Amino acid sequence: MTKNLGWRGAAVALLILLALLYLTPSFGKDLPAWWSSFFPRDVIHLGLDLQGGVHLVLEVEAAKAVETNLERALEELKHDLRKNKIRYLELKRNGTDGIGLTLMRVEDEKPLQDMIEASYRDFGLQRGASKGQGVAFQLTLNDKAKDQIMKMATDQALETIRIRMGGYPPPATASL
Repeated sequence: MTKNLGWRGAAVALLILLALLYLTPSFGKDLPAWWSSFFPRDVIHLGLDLQGGVHLVLEVEAAKAVETNLERALEELKHDLRKNKIRYLELKRNGTDGIGLTLMRVEDEKPLQDMIEASYRDFGLQRGASKGQGVAFQLTLNDKAKDQIMKMATDQALETIRIRMGGYPPPATASL
């Protein structure tokens, strides 16, 4: 049994030694001249994924970014309406188009317009059709702001990928 175990150990050691000899060209380029007559000179060629090149498919949900921005604006608007004591019946997001608002009192229309002009420059305010009681308005996100939000979402996704791949941000260089 011990004799059989010794042969196995010697065979494993010999295989490891041969593997290291065949890997030697991959570790360094300075090989003796006689090397190529006994062992291969070729190095191990890494695949594209091991070299750092990988095909990525970037999918950015730009519409979702606009919806998230509108949700944030809706919460800010809710806070500002309460702060300015402007009472409303309904306040909801309408897809990626904007925010629907129904005021309780007609006299709150001017303070609402002033607040929108001062704090919500990316939105246009249009008076809508009244639904029973209250005054309806539609805050519509302008196209320029929508495009900017979508561009920022794409840029952020690209920056995240660059950081994860280790190539961004570039090292700072000092100029003398």
